[in-house]
Amino acid sequence: MSRYILLLLTLSVLQGYSQKVTFGDVTLNDLLQEQDDVFPDEHAIVLYKNVDFNFGRVLVVHERIKVYSSEGFEYADWIIPYENVKDLKASTYNAENGEIIVSEVSRANIFVEKVSKDEEIQKLSFPNVKEGSIIELTYNIEFVGLNTIYTQEFLPIKKLRVNIYNPKGINLNIRENPLVTLPIKKINTGHNQLFTGTNIPPLKREKFVGNINNYRGKILIEFYRSYITTTWGFVARIYRNVDWFGKELSRSSGYFRSDIRNLVKNETDTLKIAKKIDTYLKETINWDGYYSRGSENLKKIYTSKEGDSGDINLLLTAILRDQGINANPMLVATKRYGRIMFPHVRAFNAVVCAVKVDNETYLLDASRKNAAFAQIPTDFINGDGFIIYDNDSEFHPLKLKDHSKNTLIVSTQINPEDLSVTGEVKKRITNYFAWKYRDFFEDAKDGTYKDQLDEIEFLTVENFETENVDNPNLPLTLAYNFQYEDYIEKIDEVLYLEPLLYLGSKENLFNEDNRIYPIDLDFPQIENYIINFKIPEGYKVESLPQPKHLQIEEDIGSLKFNTQQIGGNVQVSLAIQLNDYLISAEYYNTLTRLYDEYVNISKSKIVLSKL
Repeated sequence: MSRYILLLLTLSVLQGYSQKVTFGDVTLNDLLQEQDDVFPDEHAIVLYKNVDFNFGRVLVVHERIKVYSSEGFEYADWIIPYENVKDLKASTYNAENGEIIVSEVSRANIFVEKVSKDEEIQKLSFPNVKEGSIIELTYNIEFVGLNTIYTQEFLPIKKLRVNIYNPKGINLNIRENPLVTLPIKKINTGHNQLFTGTNIPPLKREKFVGNINNYRGKILIEFYRSYITTTWGFVARIYRNVDWFGKELSRSSGYFRSDIRNLVKNETDTLKIAKKIDTYLKETINWDGYYSRGSENLKKIYTSKEGDSGDINLLLTAILRDQGINANPMLVATKRYGRIMFPHVRAFNAVVCAVKVDNETYLLDASRKNAAFAQIPTDFINGDGFIIYDNDSEFHPLKLKDHSKNTLIVSTQINPEDLSVTGEVKKRITNYFAWKYRDFFEDAKDGTYKDQLDEIEFLTVENFETENVDNPNLPLTLAYNFQYEDYIEKIDEVLYLEPLLYLGSKENLFNEDNRIYPIDLDFPQIENYIINFKIPEGYKVESLPQPKHLQIEEDIGSLKFNTQQIGGNVQVSLAIQLNDYLISAEYYNTLTRLYDEYVNISKSKIVLSKL
């Protein structure tokens, strides 16, 4: 008897939650509402979002949005990220003289855009959107492959309903994002999994976020043909046995052997051999700009001299192994692809090469010509990588240890007559700072780094020189002469100079009131400035800015600033150091204070007066 009652209760709850809103069922009261009771400050809000996904058959989407103010007009332009859209209906509703006026989206307001060789999307624009309008659309997509359904948007969602129907009992693993907690309930009844929620808070737009979708509410749908990859061991086994990964690595390597033999010759040092091979592939194989998890034909890649990142790095692994070096492929997920959350073959979208020499593991990416040895793209620094050995596997941390340094030594001559300074700069940049510069220098078509400097108001740069631009394994150096006009403020024969010249900051980029997501800075870094001002004849130091020393908790970072008179010069030194690339949101306020101090230092004054 109790089982029967429980079944009735479950069915009753399911029926209540599964009730759908009918398209066009908009009330005058909805249109006259001036603000939401839970989210009163929002410019627009999702009144209703419904997703019905009949796995393998059809996807049905229905959304309704209320626009409260002109700032919400941006939602009048809509993108449907699918091809072959069917049964599309879209309307704008307005209240006029106590009546509901409906403006349907016509074919003239719907556009098809080709976003890649094989992919199209549809764009539509809602007409007559005003303050108080409601916009609504619904559409179907047949036979769509879908592995993610978002349950959170940049607008609040008043009512959410997502129903995933699996009529044939196909192997599906359906889970929510474990990094997010939202007011969503889940009801599982046989072939149905129903997710419902009310008053879902919006995503927040924040700067320095690697991938907002890592922290977004979503339902992940994993489909398995004949197995359930419940462990990472299963995932590793699949990669070892699949043609385009493990089997391709084990094929004959005769096509490159003679070239590599001539390359390494009599070299016996393992690390030097690895470096030579890494450099050789960077110089001879062109990256086509795409990522992949493997390669269909390494021999073809070697002979054609072009491939994606998976092709090139599996080829690197094969060549290193042929030389007897302990090299293994390591799968990674790029930041844009998203964080690894569950054991799954498609948890990754790229591969690098993990080389072990003398108990030290080096991670190599031979697809990037401007990368130094053992330097992988910052887009790959996303959780842990997964190394596939011949008979084992393990996760390896993707954590950058070494700082990227930007060091400037500046010598200046103060010119009271025309209120300018002239001088020379020597700049030395390492690691990812250097990589970014090399990429910029290589890709720049209409401008260079010098041109960027020339864009600074009142700054003129001459005699610009660089060293080691073409050698990513060495620090990159730059030198130039400059003239900075209208820089000195002169009042009653007293000179006022900002201590950081044009290197200071007028605005703090870390200026959000409340931070939700971690701060992603790409890499640990040190900015180090040493500026020497030659005191002009007939002047003395009246006052100097006060020294500053700030420290972020847990040794996350620091700022050190000092000014001092040394003989006939004023020396200014500033060092800003950040020891991690991913900083928890709990330290955001301290980081804000640190950069507030940087702005204050930039605006402070060196004061020189007449003798």
